[in-house]
Amino acid sequence: MTQQNVEIVRSMFEPFDGANVAAIDWGADAIRETVGRAYSPNVELRPLASGLGSGVGELYRGWDGLIRYLREWLEPFSEYHVDNLNYIEAGDCVLVPSRQWGIGGGSGARVELELTALYELRNGRIARVDQFDSLEEALAATGLSELSQQNVGFVAGIFDAAEGMDKQAMVAALPDLVPQLCDPEVEWIEDPQRADARVYRGHDGVIESWRQWLDGFGSYGFEVERIADCGGGDVFVAVREHGTGALSEAQVGATIYQVITVKDRKLRRYREFYDKAAALEAAGMSES
Repeated sequence: MTQQNVEIVRSMFEPFDGANVAAIDWGADAIRETVGRAYSPNVELRPLASGLGSGVGELYRGWDGLIRYLREWLEPFSEYHVDNLNYIEAGDCVLVPSRQWGIGGGSGARVELELTALYELRNGRIARVDQFDSLEEALAATGLSELSQQNVGFVAGIFDAAEGMDKQAMVAALPDLVPQLCDPEVEWIEDPQRADARVYRGHDGVIESWRQWLDGFGSYGFEVERIADCGGGDVFVAVREHGTGALSEAQVGATIYQVITVKDRKLRRYREFYDKAAALEAAGMSES
């Protein structure tokens, strides 16, 4: 159920993507219907411990409790936005690191916050939500082995480092980022379906591969759709890439699948796939 769990959590956020959530009427019938589809009637939510004393309680239960929490958390703000960075599988749980910011309704001051929410699912609904100050704390609560926690956190951090960069910024950052993140003997395997597919090795090879790929774009961006531990040091990633063609200026987009091998907190091997089934097979995973 892990892939379905990711989709359940992702679809819950889609209606609010880019919205000022402080302006939403959380008591509206449409909101209650959305909550009822995604959450168990007996859902439990535990907010950030650091948020206690700011108008929120220690524990909320049920659909009404969840809506009460949202109202209490958002009440001081005239504007509030949530940017989910990625969706990480961990057994029956989905971890969602996010960057959040708001404008105080009275003071006009800007407040910024990073947190990771852990969503535990049972029978296709969210049964528990715990909030943590960091991804590392949330991973520790999932029951994953310490090594798996480190590998998933490392891969998530790679994408976080590049999140929000445009094409020019990414190209400029490559000479610094690649040596920091990749083993000196890294193996970088492009999908054979590429017309110019190659296997690169070493830091210079990774940089060359990225530069050639980005040369095909006028503008470039991405969103991480899924991160999952595969065991044996491997991490599965699904990334939605989008942008404009360098020559045509037409809008382009596709999902790329990756199996990333981590060793000693460095990227040791990268395997790229355009075909989801082939990527899952390489990762030792299934569609379920």
